[in-house]
This record gives sequence, C-alpha cells and structure tokens, in this order.
Amino acid sequence: MRCNRVVADALYRIFMEKVLTGETKIRDKDFPSFLYDETIPYDPHNKDEGLLQGHVLIRAYRHIITGPKTALKPDLIKAKNSRCKSEKIVLTKSDRYTIAYTVSQGSHNSSCANDHQ
Repeated sequence: MRCNRVVADALYRIFMEKVLTGETKIRDKDFPSFLYDETIPYDPHNKDEGLLQGHVLIRAYRHIITGPKTALKPDLIKAKNSRCKSEKIVLTKSDRYTIAYTVSQGSHNSSCANDHQ
C-alpha cells in the first residue's frame, strides 16, 4: 500500500512539532539499526557509541555523495570521468545536513521496501 504524500507530510509536521515542544522525546530505540556500527556491542550506558558509523549508512552516504562506484570501494574517492554530487554542490567535507539527508533516504527506502513488490 502506498503512502498518501499529503497525509505523510501532515503527520511529519505534527510529529516534528511535538518533538520541538518536548511533548515527544526521541530515544535511542527510535534510531534505525543501520545507523549503528554492527561490530560494536550495544552499551546502554554509552548509547552514542557506534552511532552514525553503520556499514550501510557509510555505503549509502558514499553512494549518494561521491557516486555509486565509490560505495563498495573505500579507497576510491571519486569515480573516473564522472562529476559526483559533492563536486556539483561544492561539498568539501561531511556535514550534518548531508548526513541527515542520507539517513532520511535510507530510512525511507527501508520503510518502503514492501511497496515495490
């Protein structure tokens, strides 16, 4: 079943208003597991350890920002003969916006996987 875009946007705005006013708190269990490094055991006393270091997140970031060919090759900075997104938007280092963009793309793609049957 596909999501109605208008309804999804409205629900998102309501959710964000509740987060910003403190009515809804975002906890570590609310983060998708792909954000965490799966080689580091979860420590409830240090919930930030391994956060934003997940294998899938890093590959997705590289795929989006430096190009699909770089996602599987850590030593490849940029694919030959192509202009990657980081060059198009003059990105010289990772920032919170590009990481958040990658997280939102990964979350959306994983939550909508059943829509593409």
